[in-house]
Amino acid sequence: MGVKKILASVLTAVVIITSFASTAFAAGTGWKEEETGKWRYYTASTEYVKHDWKQIGGKWYLFDYSGYAYMNTWVREYGNGKSTLYHFDANGAMETNKWIDCGLSYYSQEVKKFIKETGTTDSTWYQFTNLEDWRYVGSDGAAYTGWKTVGGKWYFFEDGSNSTDVYHLGLMSYGICKDNNGDTYCFDKNGHYETYKWVRANESYWMLFGKSGKAYRSEWYKENGKWYYFDAACKMIADTSSYNIGGKSYAFDKSGACKNPSGSSAKSGWSQTENAWYYFDTNGSLVKGWKQISGKWYYFDTTNGEMYTGPHYIGKKLYYFNGSGAMQTGWIKLNEKSYFDEYWIFCGSDGAAYEEQWLQSGGKWYYFGSASVYGCAMIMNRTGVYINKLYYDFDKNGVCTNPSGRSTYK
Repeated sequence: MGVKKILASVLTAVVIITSFASTAFAAGTGWKEEETGKWRYYTASTEYVKHDWKQIGGKWYLFDYSGYAYMNTWVREYGNGKSTLYHFDANGAMETNKWIDCGLSYYSQEVKKFIKETGTTDSTWYQFTNLEDWRYVGSDGAAYTGWKTVGGKWYFFEDGSNSTDVYHLGLMSYGICKDNNGDTYCFDKNGHYETYKWVRANESYWMLFGKSGKAYRSEWYKENGKWYYFDAACKMIADTSSYNIGGKSYAFDKSGACKNPSGSSAKSGWSQTENAWYYFDTNGSLVKGWKQISGKWYYFDTTNGEMYTGPHYIGKKLYYFNGSGAMQTGWIKLNEKSYFDEYWIFCGSDGAAYEEQWLQSGGKWYYFGSASVYGCAMIMNRTGVYINKLYYDFDKNGVCTNPSGRSTYK
Protein backbone atom coordinates (compact mmCIF):
# COMPACT_ATOMS: atom_id res chain seq x y z
CA MET A 1 0.00 0.00 0.00
CA GLY A 2 3.06 2.25 0.22
CA VAL A 3 2.32 3.05 3.83
CA LYS A 4 4.03 1.70 6.88
CA LYS A 5 1.85 -0.52 9.01
CA ILE A 6 1.32 1.04 12.40
CA LEU A 7 1.57 -1.45 15.24
CA ALA A 8 0.04 -0.31 18.52
CA SER A 9 2.36 -2.19 20.86
CA VAL A 10 1.21 -2.72 24.41
CA LEU A 11 3.68 -1.14 26.82
CA THR A 12 4.47 -2.61 30.23
CA ALA A 13 3.47 -0.82 33.40
CA VAL A 14 7.13 0.04 34.05
CA VAL A 15 7.51 1.79 30.70
CA ILE A 16 4.23 3.67 31.14
CA ILE A 17 5.30 4.89 34.58
CA THR A 18 8.56 6.14 33.10
CA SER A 19 6.80 8.08 30.34
CA PHE A 20 4.25 9.62 32.70
CA ALA A 21 6.66 10.50 35.50
CA SER A 22 7.91 13.66 33.78
CA THR A 23 4.39 15.18 33.87
CA ALA A 24 4.15 15.15 37.68
CA PHE A 25 4.66 18.74 38.80
CA ALA A 26 3.91 18.69 42.52
CA ALA A 27 3.23 16.25 45.30
CA GLY A 28 -0.12 14.58 44.79
CA THR A 29 -0.55 15.81 41.23
CA GLY A 30 0.18 14.33 37.81
CA TRP A 31 -0.32 10.77 36.59
CA LYS A 32 -1.38 8.01 38.97
CA GLU A 33 -2.14 4.37 38.21
CA GLU A 34 -5.35 3.64 40.15
CA GLU A 35 -5.84 0.13 38.80
CA THR A 36 -3.57 -2.06 36.74
CA GLY A 37 -3.18 -0.33 33.37
CA LYS A 38 -5.73 2.38 34.24
CA TRP A 39 -4.41 5.91 34.74
CA ARG A 40 -5.84 9.18 36.03
CA TYR A 41 -4.35 12.64 35.86
CA TYR A 42 -4.55 14.63 39.08
CA THR A 43 -4.64 18.43 38.95
CA ALA A 44 -4.75 18.58 42.75
CA SER A 45 -4.29 16.01 45.50
CA THR A 46 -7.98 14.97 45.33
CA GLU A 47 -9.04 16.26 41.91
CA TYR A 48 -8.48 14.59 38.55
CA VAL A 49 -9.59 15.22 34.97
CA LYS A 50 -12.95 13.60 34.11
CA HIS A 51 -14.84 13.41 30.82
CA ASP A 52 -12.62 16.01 29.20
CA TRP A 53 -9.61 16.66 27.01
CA LYS A 54 -6.31 17.85 28.46
CA GLN A 55 -2.99 18.75 26.90
CA ILE A 56 -0.11 17.34 28.90
CA GLY A 57 3.53 17.62 27.89
CA GLY A 58 2.54 18.86 24.44
CA LYS A 59 0.25 15.88 23.78
CA TRP A 60 -3.52 15.59 23.97
CA TYR A 61 -5.31 13.07 26.18
CA LEU A 62 -8.99 12.23 26.65
CA PHE A 63 -10.47 11.00 29.93
CA ASP A 64 -13.72 9.08 30.47
CA TYR A 65 -16.47 9.75 33.04
CA SER A 66 -14.47 7.89 35.69
CA GLY A 67 -11.38 9.92 34.95
CA TYR A 68 -9.39 7.18 33.27
CA ALA A 69 -7.35 8.03 30.19
CA TYR A 70 -8.34 6.21 27.01
CA MET A 71 -5.44 4.02 25.92
CA ASN A 72 -4.75 1.92 22.84
CA THR A 73 -8.28 2.40 21.50
CA TRP A 74 -10.59 4.34 19.18
CA VAL A 75 -12.98 6.85 20.74
CA ARG A 76 -15.99 8.38 19.02
CA GLU A 77 -16.79 11.99 19.90
CA TYR A 78 -20.12 13.58 18.95
CA GLY A 79 -20.68 17.24 18.11
CA ASN A 80 -22.19 19.58 15.52
CA GLY A 81 -24.44 16.80 14.25
CA LYS A 82 -21.62 14.39 13.37
CA SER A 83 -19.30 11.89 15.00
CA THR A 84 -15.51 11.94 14.85
CA LEU A 85 -13.07 9.15 15.59
CA TYR A 86 -9.80 9.61 17.46
CA HIS A 87 -7.13 7.04 18.26
CA PHE A 88 -5.07 6.96 21.44
CA ASP A 89 -1.80 5.06 21.75
CA ALA A 90 -0.74 2.70 24.54
CA ASN A 91 0.31 5.70 26.64
CA GLY A 92 -3.01 7.47 26.08
CA ALA A 93 -1.68 10.17 23.75
CA MET A 94 -3.86 11.11 20.78
CA GLU A 95 -2.23 10.03 17.52
CA THR A 96 -1.87 12.34 14.52
CA ASN A 97 -0.72 12.27 10.88
CA LYS A 98 -0.44 8.51 10.54
CA TRP A 99 -2.06 5.36 9.17
CA ILE A 100 -3.68 3.13 11.79
CA ASP A 101 -4.10 -0.61 11.20
CA CYS A 102 -7.66 -1.59 12.19
CA GLY A 103 -7.40 -5.36 11.80
CA LEU A 104 -8.69 -7.83 9.22
CA SER A 105 -10.71 -6.09 6.53
CA TYR A 106 -14.46 -6.64 6.66
CA TYR A 107 -14.46 -6.30 2.88
CA SER A 108 -11.93 -9.14 2.64
CA GLN A 109 -14.26 -11.38 4.59
CA GLU A 110 -17.16 -10.50 2.29
CA VAL A 111 -15.03 -11.22 -0.80
CA LYS A 112 -13.98 -14.60 0.56
CA LYS A 113 -17.64 -15.42 1.09
CA PHE A 114 -18.46 -14.29 -2.46
CA ILE A 115 -15.66 -16.40 -3.98
CA LYS A 116 -16.77 -19.46 -2.02
CA GLU A 117 -20.44 -19.08 -2.96
CA THR A 118 -19.92 -18.29 -6.64
CA GLY A 119 -16.76 -20.24 -7.38
CA THR A 120 -15.52 -17.30 -9.44
CA THR A 121 -12.14 -17.59 -11.12
CA ASP A 122 -11.91 -13.86 -11.83
CA SER A 123 -8.50 -12.85 -10.42
CA THR A 124 -9.76 -9.30 -9.80
CA TRP A 125 -11.41 -10.45 -6.57
CA TYR A 126 -8.47 -12.35 -5.11
CA GLN A 127 -6.45 -9.19 -4.40
CA PHE A 128 -8.92 -8.39 -1.62
CA THR A 129 -8.80 -11.70 0.28
CA ASN A 130 -6.08 -10.96 2.86
CA LEU A 131 -6.16 -7.27 3.58
CA GLU A 132 -6.29 -5.11 6.69
CA ASP A 133 -8.69 -2.27 7.35
CA TRP A 134 -6.99 1.13 7.58
CA ARG A 135 -7.81 4.61 8.83
CA TYR A 136 -5.76 7.77 8.58
CA VAL A 137 -5.74 10.38 11.34
CA GLY A 138 -4.91 13.97 10.41
CA SER A 139 -3.06 16.74 12.18
CA ASP A 140 -6.05 17.33 14.48
CA GLY A 141 -6.25 13.64 15.34
CA ALA A 142 -9.59 13.12 13.60
CA ALA A 143 -9.89 10.08 11.35
CA TYR A 144 -10.37 11.12 7.73
CA THR A 145 -13.77 10.64 6.10
CA GLY A 146 -14.78 11.20 2.48
CA TRP A 147 -12.25 12.06 -0.22
CA LYS A 148 -8.78 12.93 1.15
CA THR A 149 -5.23 13.02 -0.17
CA VAL A 150 -2.41 11.28 1.69
CA GLY A 151 1.09 11.43 0.28
CA GLY A 152 -0.23 13.09 -2.88
CA LYS A 153 -2.69 10.27 -3.62
CA TRP A 154 -6.48 10.27 -3.35
CA TYR A 155 -8.38 7.90 -1.07
CA PHE A 156 -12.01 7.59 -0.06
CA PHE A 157 -12.67 6.96 3.60
CA GLU A 158 -16.09 5.63 4.62
CA ASP A 159 -18.40 8.49 5.56
CA GLY A 160 -21.71 6.64 5.66
CA SER A 161 -22.22 6.55 1.88
CA ASN A 162 -21.74 2.77 1.71
CA SER A 163 -22.55 1.60 5.22
CA THR A 164 -24.75 2.80 8.05
CA ASP A 165 -22.68 0.68 10.44
CA VAL A 166 -20.87 3.20 12.66
CA TYR A 167 -17.96 0.79 13.06
CA HIS A 168 -17.08 1.28 9.38
CA LEU A 169 -16.70 5.06 9.73
CA GLY A 170 -13.35 6.30 8.45
CA LEU A 171 -12.22 2.99 6.94
CA MET A 172 -10.28 3.26 3.67
CA SER A 173 -12.35 1.94 0.75
CA TYR A 174 -11.59 -1.23 -1.16
CA GLY A 175 -13.37 -2.62 -4.20
CA ILE A 176 -16.50 -1.10 -5.73
CA CYS A 177 -17.94 1.73 -3.63
CA LYS A 178 -20.05 4.84 -4.00
CA ASP A 179 -18.79 8.18 -2.77
CA ASN A 180 -20.81 10.89 -1.05
CA ASN A 181 -21.94 12.24 -4.45
CA GLY A 182 -23.43 8.91 -5.47
CA ASP A 183 -20.70 8.22 -8.04
CA THR A 184 -19.26 4.70 -8.19
CA TYR A 185 -15.52 3.97 -8.11
CA CYS A 186 -13.38 0.85 -7.99
CA PHE A 187 -10.52 0.93 -5.47
CA ASP A 188 -7.61 -1.51 -5.65
CA LYS A 189 -6.00 -3.34 -2.72
CA ASN A 190 -4.01 -0.19 -1.89
CA GLY A 191 -7.09 2.02 -1.77
CA HIS A 192 -6.29 3.80 -5.06
CA TYR A 193 -9.16 4.24 -7.52
CA GLU A 194 -8.89 2.55 -10.88
CA THR A 195 -9.12 4.35 -14.25
CA TYR A 196 -9.76 3.06 -17.78
CA LYS A 197 -10.67 -0.32 -16.37
CA TRP A 198 -13.32 -2.96 -17.07
CA VAL A 199 -14.42 -4.78 -13.92
CA ARG A 200 -16.60 -7.86 -13.66
CA ALA A 201 -18.76 -6.66 -10.78
CA ASN A 202 -20.14 -10.15 -10.21
CA GLU A 203 -20.71 -13.24 -12.29
CA SER A 204 -23.51 -11.66 -14.33
CA TYR A 205 -22.43 -8.18 -15.43
CA TRP A 206 -19.56 -5.79 -16.14
CA MET A 207 -18.81 -2.19 -15.19
CA LEU A 208 -16.46 0.30 -16.81
CA PHE A 209 -14.46 2.97 -14.96
CA GLY A 210 -13.28 5.92 -17.03
CA LYS A 211 -10.55 8.58 -16.96
CA SER A 212 -11.84 10.22 -13.78
CA GLY A 213 -12.34 6.88 -12.05
CA LYS A 214 -16.11 7.16 -12.15
CA ALA A 215 -18.14 4.24 -13.43
CA TYR A 216 -20.11 4.86 -16.60
CA ARG A 217 -23.74 5.42 -15.67
CA SER A 218 -26.75 5.96 -17.92
CA GLU A 219 -24.42 6.59 -20.84
CA TRP A 220 -22.88 5.12 -23.99
CA TYR A 221 -19.27 4.08 -24.51
CA LYS A 222 -17.53 3.26 -27.79
CA GLU A 223 -14.58 0.88 -28.00
CA ASN A 224 -13.02 -0.69 -31.09
CA GLY A 225 -15.92 0.49 -33.20
CA LYS A 226 -18.55 -1.10 -30.92
CA TRP A 227 -21.06 0.65 -28.70
CA TYR A 228 -21.90 -0.34 -25.13
CA TYR A 229 -24.48 1.05 -22.74
CA PHE A 230 -24.49 1.25 -18.93
CA ASP A 231 -27.71 1.68 -16.98
CA ALA A 232 -28.46 3.83 -13.90
CA ALA A 233 -26.87 1.18 -11.68
CA CYS A 234 -23.65 1.29 -13.81
CA LYS A 235 -24.41 -2.19 -15.15
CA MET A 236 -23.46 -2.95 -18.75
CA ILE A 237 -26.54 -4.01 -20.72
CA ALA A 238 -26.09 -7.33 -22.51
CA ASP A 239 -27.95 -10.26 -24.07
CA THR A 240 -31.29 -8.60 -24.79
CA SER A 241 -33.25 -8.01 -27.95
CA SER A 242 -35.13 -4.97 -26.68
CA TYR A 243 -33.84 -2.34 -24.27
CA ASN A 244 -35.43 1.10 -24.14
CA ILE A 245 -33.14 4.14 -24.10
CA GLY A 246 -34.61 7.58 -24.68
CA GLY A 247 -37.70 6.23 -26.39
CA LYS A 248 -35.82 3.92 -28.76
CA SER A 249 -35.31 0.17 -28.66
CA TYR A 250 -31.81 -1.33 -28.80
CA ALA A 251 -30.51 -4.89 -29.02
CA PHE A 252 -27.28 -6.07 -27.33
CA ASP A 253 -25.38 -9.31 -27.78
CA LYS A 254 -23.93 -11.42 -24.95
CA SER A 255 -20.69 -9.41 -24.94
CA GLY A 256 -22.65 -6.18 -24.47
CA ALA A 257 -22.04 -4.83 -27.98
CA CYS A 258 -25.06 -3.01 -29.39
CA LYS A 259 -26.44 -4.61 -32.56
CA ASN A 260 -28.34 -1.54 -33.75
CA PRO A 261 -26.58 1.65 -32.54
CA SER A 262 -29.09 3.84 -34.37
CA GLY A 263 -31.94 2.24 -32.45
CA SER A 264 -35.46 1.59 -33.62
CA SER A 265 -38.82 2.94 -32.61
CA ALA A 266 -39.54 1.74 -29.12
CA LYS A 267 -42.45 -0.62 -28.79
CA SER A 268 -45.11 0.00 -26.18
CA GLY A 269 -46.35 -2.67 -23.80
CA TRP A 270 -44.63 -5.53 -22.03
CA SER A 271 -40.95 -6.43 -22.51
CA GLN A 272 -38.92 -9.20 -20.86
CA THR A 273 -35.18 -8.96 -20.21
CA GLU A 274 -33.08 -11.41 -18.19
CA ASN A 275 -36.10 -12.95 -16.45
CA ALA A 276 -37.45 -9.53 -15.47
CA TRP A 277 -40.50 -7.79 -16.92
CA TYR A 278 -40.87 -4.12 -17.87
CA TYR A 279 -43.66 -2.03 -19.32
CA PHE A 280 -43.40 0.81 -21.85
CA ASP A 281 -45.98 3.53 -22.43
CA THR A 282 -47.25 4.35 -25.92
CA ASN A 283 -44.54 7.02 -26.23
CA GLY A 284 -41.86 4.38 -25.56
CA SER A 285 -40.99 5.61 -22.06
CA LEU A 286 -40.23 3.03 -19.38
CA VAL A 287 -42.90 2.87 -16.69
CA LYS A 288 -41.74 3.29 -13.08
CA GLY A 289 -43.88 3.20 -9.95
CA TRP A 290 -47.59 2.33 -9.95
CA LYS A 291 -49.39 1.52 -13.20
CA GLN A 292 -52.88 0.17 -13.86
CA ILE A 293 -52.88 -2.20 -16.83
CA SER A 294 -56.03 -3.96 -18.05
CA GLY A 295 -57.80 -3.22 -14.79
CA LYS A 296 -55.00 -4.57 -12.56
CA TRP A 297 -52.41 -2.66 -10.57
CA TYR A 298 -48.68 -3.27 -10.96
CA TYR A 299 -45.61 -1.68 -9.44
CA PHE A 300 -42.33 -1.09 -11.27
CA ASP A 301 -39.03 -0.33 -9.55
CA THR A 302 -38.44 3.44 -9.48
CA THR A 303 -34.77 2.99 -10.44
CA ASN A 304 -34.66 0.34 -13.16
CA GLY A 305 -38.36 -0.18 -14.00
CA GLU A 306 -38.36 -3.90 -13.11
CA MET A 307 -41.82 -5.28 -12.30
CA TYR A 308 -42.33 -6.36 -8.68
CA THR A 309 -43.47 -9.84 -7.70
CA GLY A 310 -43.97 -11.25 -4.22
CA PRO A 311 -44.03 -9.14 -1.04
CA HIS A 312 -42.56 -5.62 -1.14
CA TYR A 313 -42.59 -2.60 1.13
CA ILE A 314 -43.61 0.58 -0.68
CA GLY A 315 -43.80 3.78 1.31
CA LYS A 316 -43.54 1.79 4.59
CA LYS A 317 -46.55 -0.35 3.68
CA LEU A 318 -46.41 -4.01 2.70
CA TYR A 319 -47.93 -5.10 -0.63
CA TYR A 320 -48.08 -8.48 -2.28
CA PHE A 321 -47.80 -9.08 -6.03
CA ASN A 322 -48.47 -12.46 -7.62
CA GLY A 323 -46.18 -14.22 -10.08
CA SER A 324 -47.63 -12.17 -12.92
CA GLY A 325 -47.01 -8.92 -11.05
CA ALA A 326 -50.65 -8.07 -10.31
CA MET A 327 -51.28 -6.51 -6.90
CA GLN A 328 -53.22 -8.84 -4.58
CA THR A 329 -55.97 -8.12 -2.08
CA GLY A 330 -57.65 -10.19 0.62
CA TRP A 331 -56.14 -13.18 2.46
CA ILE A 332 -52.65 -14.26 1.36
CA LYS A 333 -50.52 -17.10 2.73
CA LEU A 334 -46.81 -16.51 2.21
CA ASN A 335 -44.45 -19.39 1.48
CA GLU A 336 -42.40 -18.95 4.64
CA LYS A 337 -42.80 -19.07 8.40
CA SER A 338 -43.82 -16.07 10.47
CA TYR A 339 -42.99 -15.39 14.10
CA PHE A 340 -46.20 -17.23 15.02
CA ASP A 341 -45.84 -20.21 12.61
CA GLU A 342 -47.82 -20.00 9.35
CA TYR A 343 -47.50 -16.66 7.60
CA TRP A 344 -50.85 -15.09 6.80
CA ILE A 345 -51.40 -11.46 5.84
CA PHE A 346 -54.49 -9.59 4.77
CA CYS A 347 -54.36 -6.87 2.12
CA GLY A 348 -57.15 -4.32 1.90
CA SER A 349 -58.81 -2.97 -1.22
CA ASP A 350 -55.86 -0.57 -1.67
CA GLY A 351 -53.46 -3.50 -1.60
CA ALA A 352 -51.76 -2.48 1.66
CA ALA A 353 -51.37 -5.25 4.23
CA TYR A 354 -53.13 -4.77 7.55
CA GLU A 355 -50.68 -3.66 10.24
CA GLU A 356 -51.45 -3.43 13.96
CA GLN A 357 -55.05 -3.65 12.86
CA TRP A 358 -58.13 -5.75 13.60
CA LEU A 359 -60.09 -7.56 10.90
CA GLN A 360 -63.59 -8.98 11.27
CA SER A 361 -64.18 -11.76 8.77
CA GLY A 362 -66.96 -14.35 8.80
CA GLY A 363 -68.07 -13.16 12.23
CA LYS A 364 -64.59 -13.77 13.68
CA TRP A 365 -61.89 -11.34 14.75
CA TYR A 366 -58.24 -11.44 13.72
CA TYR A 367 -55.29 -9.17 14.49
CA PHE A 368 -52.15 -8.41 12.46
CA GLY A 369 -48.82 -7.41 14.02
CA SER A 370 -46.47 -4.58 13.19
CA ALA A 371 -44.49 -4.53 9.96
CA SER A 372 -41.16 -3.84 11.67
CA VAL A 373 -41.38 -6.76 14.14
CA TYR A 374 -43.81 -9.29 12.68
CA GLY A 375 -43.97 -8.37 8.99
CA CYS A 376 -47.74 -7.74 9.26
CA ALA A 377 -48.28 -11.42 10.10
CA MET A 378 -51.57 -12.58 11.60
CA ILE A 379 -51.19 -13.35 15.30
CA MET A 380 -52.01 -16.97 16.10
CA ASN A 381 -51.60 -19.51 18.89
CA ARG A 382 -50.87 -16.85 21.53
CA THR A 383 -52.40 -15.90 24.88
CA GLY A 384 -52.20 -12.60 26.71
CA VAL A 385 -51.30 -10.45 23.72
CA TYR A 386 -51.29 -6.82 24.88
CA ILE A 387 -53.20 -4.55 22.45
CA ASN A 388 -54.37 -1.05 23.36
CA LYS A 389 -54.23 -1.66 27.14
CA LEU A 390 -56.12 -4.98 27.02
CA TYR A 391 -55.06 -8.62 26.77
CA TYR A 392 -56.31 -10.95 24.03
CA ASP A 393 -56.00 -14.67 23.23
CA PHE A 394 -55.73 -16.21 19.76
CA ASP A 395 -56.20 -19.86 18.77
CA LYS A 396 -54.08 -21.85 16.32
CA ASN A 397 -56.12 -20.48 13.40
CA GLY A 398 -55.64 -16.87 14.45
CA VAL A 399 -59.21 -16.42 15.73
CA CYS A 400 -59.44 -14.17 18.78
CA THR A 401 -61.22 -16.12 21.53
CA ASN A 402 -61.98 -13.08 23.70
CA PRO A 403 -62.81 -10.19 21.33
CA SER A 404 -63.79 -7.92 24.26
CA GLY A 405 -60.34 -8.34 25.81
CA ARG A 406 -59.51 -8.35 29.51
CA SER A 407 -57.61 -5.99 31.78
CA THR A 408 -55.26 -8.59 33.28
CA TYR A 409 -52.79 -10.99 31.69
CA LYS A 410 -54.66 -14.03 33.03
